[in-house]
Amino acid sequence: MKISQSLMKSLYAYSQENKCGKQIYAQYFDNVKFPSSPAMDLGNYLEYICTGSLSRDGSTPVAETTKKGEPTSKYKIANEQKNNFDNILSKYGFKVISIDHHFKSEKYSGIADIIAERNGEKCIIDVKSTGLIDDKWSDFGWHDDFVYKNENLMIQAKHYKMLALEEWDIFNIPFYFFVFSTTNATDCKVFQIDCTHETLEEHKYNSQGAIEMLDKTLEYGFISYPNYKECGKCPIKDTCEDFIDTPKIKSIKLRNSSS
Repeated sequence: MKISQSLMKSLYAYSQENKCGKQIYAQYFDNVKFPSSPAMDLGNYLEYICTGSLSRDGSTPVAETTKKGEPTSKYKIANEQKNNFDNILSKYGFKVISIDHHFKSEKYSGIADIIAERNGEKCIIDVKSTGLIDDKWSDFGWHDDFVYKNENLMIQAKHYKMLALEEWDIFNIPFYFFVFSTTNATDCKVFQIDCTHETLEEHKYNSQGAIEMLDKTLEYGFISYPNYKECGKCPIKDTCEDFIDTPKIKSIKLRNSSS
């Protein structure tokens, strides 16, 4: 099993007992298809109309429609954001070389939305859609002043830079996030992510640590951490012995305010 940035995030959450081990095993080793969220479907659609990229299962993303057969409001916005995508490419001189590039690596995996050229340099573009384009606090927020601190988002840039160094011998390859709002048709951002040598070395170290953690966990077995909210939408709930259909009782001990 090659280590992707999404698997790294899942393993970290598992180490904090915030993600069920049985779900990780089912998703990454048994290839159980987990249902996509409406936000994921919308993101896949935007990526498709911008780049022509199909969903990971090979299906063609389609717009959600109203009873009249018209795109819903969010999908109308996505269609309009396609114009912003085209304008950004043109304005900054990006030339698309390929889409859905599968990096070649023995240990790690990653699929880049777009490999492009700009100013004679090869670069990576990742297309994002979000309803949190100015959010400061969410793990998926893209506020200008806080996004660089958001490891949940930045790990992808570091991981793909590591893979580009391995495959093409390009250190700190230019990496861009094209971020498009799903709440209006005008808000969009472009972030160029730069990494120091130390930052990339740290990610390489963490990636090797993820491999070691995965090997050890596979040896002893994944532990389930049932969660009422997650169990209810889990595709293996009908066969899982640890499935719960009621929330766990949480004990709270009150103390005197002066203590």
